[in-house]
Amino acid sequence: MGLLFAIIALSLLIFFHELGHFLFAKFFGVKVETFSIGFGKKLFSFTYKDTQYAISAIPLGGYVKLKGENKTDSKNEDNIQDLNKDSLKDSLFDKHPLERIAIYFAGPLFNFIIAFIMYCFVFSNGVHSYSQNAIVGSIGDEYGAYGILKKNDEIISINGKMVSKFSDISNILNDSNNRLEKEAKITILRQHNTESIKQKIEVNVPLTYKYNKVLLGIAPIEQIYYLGALDIIDNAYRTTLENIVMIFYGLRDLILGVIGIDNISSVIGIADVSSKVYNVSFVSFVGVIALISINLGIINLLPLPMLDGGQIIFSLYEWITNKSINQKVSNILVAVGFSFIITLMLIGTYNDIMRLTSS
Repeated sequence: MGLLFAIIALSLLIFFHELGHFLFAKFFGVKVETFSIGFGKKLFSFTYKDTQYAISAIPLGGYVKLKGENKTDSKNEDNIQDLNKDSLKDSLFDKHPLERIAIYFAGPLFNFIIAFIMYCFVFSNGVHSYSQNAIVGSIGDEYGAYGILKKNDEIISINGKMVSKFSDISNILNDSNNRLEKEAKITILRQHNTESIKQKIEVNVPLTYKYNKVLLGIAPIEQIYYLGALDIIDNAYRTTLENIVMIFYGLRDLILGVIGIDNISSVIGIADVSSKVYNVSFVSFVGVIALISINLGIINLLPLPMLDGGQIIFSLYEWITNKSINQKVSNILVAVGFSFIITLMLIGTYNDIMRLTSS
């Protein structure tokens, strides 16, 4: 079920991306020839105001086809049919370069807007944080403390050292004097169900060595703070901006080689992670999908001819120089960009398959 919802969510992100292009194209008077939900063979379609709306066989996102999207084809068609200028007024490349930039940017913009709305939903469910008090919130059943310590036990001391806050627990256990111990003597305050007064008791708790650290296997008490409407909007806005910057710098580090190519993932890995998060919490799932939406928007703004970012660069060039980019140069850049995207997809798919088969 988690995988199904992950696929549906990813498809909706692509759909909203294309919806941004569609609405901005309509606003600037560009004819939208086709708006399809899904790809491949059209299963159902109808035409309304010169736009064909379709449902296609492969339910992954969708696409829009704008009049004159392929400038070369439009020019050839114009020469053959000897069309006059008035007949091209609703063509994409008849519009001012800045209007085209707005249409291209609309797709990523809608990804950011959808992410913001999702974060509003996440924050409306409260902000989760952990208490600083040294009180047991949960215990992993694979640790020695399981069955000895109980939820809501307040830890007072470990091996005679006083504990005033939760972070003291790890500091004491990983002190050089305690790292070789197999168990710890822990003093706790425990409240029994039938009593209102807490009882001080001492227990010997086996220690676990994991991740090169000494662990009890406990987590602090989780607290939830509910925000007002303005705080929800403010937190969603700041989180969206912070994640845009984070992903941008992540891509920069990938290009500079700071991050290895083994960190690249494909739609397989994205769907796998999303489905696992869905099985844990729907709110967390929405947060992950919001981050993926931002990632989709940033990726589409890369200056590659196959992506919105590349078309924005071409339009900026035309606006500044008042002439279109040379068609041969454009074709070369498109070929290079396409090869680059395919290479990234293959690397991401390989990485995901290796991760899934080795887990």
